[in-house]
Amino acid sequence: MNNIIEERYTEIATLRGHTYGVNCLTLHENKLYSGSAYPDSTIRIWNTETHEEIATLRGHTDAVKCLTLHENKLYSGSWDKTIRIWNTETHEEIATLRGHTGGVSCLTLHENKLYSGSLDYTIRIWNTETHEEIATLRGHTDIVYCLTLHENKLYSGSFDKTIRIWNKQTHEEIATLRGHTSYVLCLTLHENKLYSGSDDNTIRIWNTETYEEIATLRGHTGEVYCLTLHENKLYSGSDDKTIRIWNTESHEEIAILRGHTADVNCLTLHENKLYTGSDDKTIRIWKIGGGTGAPPAANFRARPAKKKITPTPAANPFEAPPVGGGGTGAAPATNAFTPTPAAKFINPSGTNCILGMIIILFAFGIQKLTKK
Repeated sequence: MNNIIEERYTEIATLRGHTYGVNCLTLHENKLYSGSAYPDSTIRIWNTETHEEIATLRGHTDAVKCLTLHENKLYSGSWDKTIRIWNTETHEEIATLRGHTGGVSCLTLHENKLYSGSLDYTIRIWNTETHEEIATLRGHTDIVYCLTLHENKLYSGSFDKTIRIWNKQTHEEIATLRGHTSYVLCLTLHENKLYSGSDDNTIRIWNTETYEEIATLRGHTGEVYCLTLHENKLYSGSDDKTIRIWNTESHEEIAILRGHTADVNCLTLHENKLYTGSDDKTIRIWKIGGGTGAPPAANFRARPAKKKITPTPAANPFEAPPVGGGGTGAAPATNAFTPTPAAKFINPSGTNCILGMIIILFAFGIQKLTKK
């Protein structure tokens, strides 16, 4: 309990400028970049010291969904099906990458390769120097919504409720993780742990070596849209308008940050500041840490030391792709456990009314996520 009492989370500023929801954030040195929903569809650049807006980048014709940086280039993905590349010094557009047949929902970079996920169910790989498309990864059966990299592996989360793992060099699919009961919306990694947030309101933790599920974090009352890590803490943003903070060792929920008045879509950290973007059109900045001297902020609530963890059954939710399946040629990974098929939900009533409500809610969820 001492760590919970001593640490403070204080909101220090609110950045306003976007005219629609803030979908994505990224940082480089003393600049914060933010992308916005349609019809704003802009990228705004902010000074992290003065909190002033430096510039606005215009070019996308639909929502800006994702941002990433490499050297002096900013890459932005949009529902307009393009990836645009910008010079971070001059703010000029350098190039536009076209190839996806659906909106671009996520981006990640490693060395001279850019990886993009899309509403067209594919992951495309691009050469960052020539801007040419290198390869297309196919395997997901629904929207690819999030990507992350670790060592020689690419991890992708999808509306098909799975996380797929790919060999970064050969582009072969290595494994499929099953456990979430709805869309996988965000991924982040630390050492040998993969964290995934979902439309099922949970965060699941996976061992990146064995592919076993370690734990399930419960606490959010809405979809978990974003995750980020700092030291031994995991930060999660949600449709429930809150940011929750978790201890990565004990899996305990430490605190809840309140202040946003709509969905929290994105998170990023720099030094001792947490930046959060929301459908309320604002970016809020929080000071993390601060010792015992400062009084707790009104929008901060410490959590009792109660674990928000569901023990994972011994069955392994890892499934290796079949030999020759999907055209990848990847052999199944060696595993001491017998793969367990995903559980199926059965409607006990079988009434048209309940079925109709499920269909309506399902359609509403897809529409909400693909309109941001």
